[in-house]
Amino acid sequence: MAQLIKFGTDGWRAVIADDYTFANLERVALATARYFKKHKKIRNGIVIGYDARFMSRSFAEKSAEVMANAGIRIKLADSIVSTPMISLLTRKDNASAGIVITRAIIPQNGTGSKSKTTSADRQTPETIAKVEKELAKVMKLKKLPPGKRTYQHLVEKGTIVPSA
Repeated sequence: MAQLIKFGTDGWRAVIADDYTFANLERVALATARYFKKHKKIRNGIVIGYDARFMSRSFAEKSAEVMANAGIRIKLADSIVSTPMISLLTRKDNASAGIVITRAIIPQNGTGSKSKTTSADRQTPETIAKVEKELAKVMKLKKLPPGKRTYQHLVEKGTIVPSA
């Protein structure tokens, strides 16, 4: 059964293996993709990065896979990056959003998914509320739509673009 997912000012934060699981991450990534598919800059894709903490790269790759399977072009950092670097790249690429998998200011055994705007700021409370509304719809699904393609296949097709 799905755990409760709560968003804060920058996005979603939770304790790894408690609420921050791959199953919940897929739900959040799908809700994020559904919301941003309607964004006027979606043709420029979404930028995703991650820090050096436990499982961050795997969480970033899973987020990229879910969003790319939803039809969004993803630029994924190919190594650890800071939140300001993802903010800068989001702005530089004029991407619809930037996502950073990072622990930020939560306890040591936690992590989070921060969301940044095209202007490199944190998402507005209104945008977070709209993503949460999409998440509520996703949470009602008995089963998430299966990913049509694997992470590696999406990289090979160029839907996910590793970027330095």
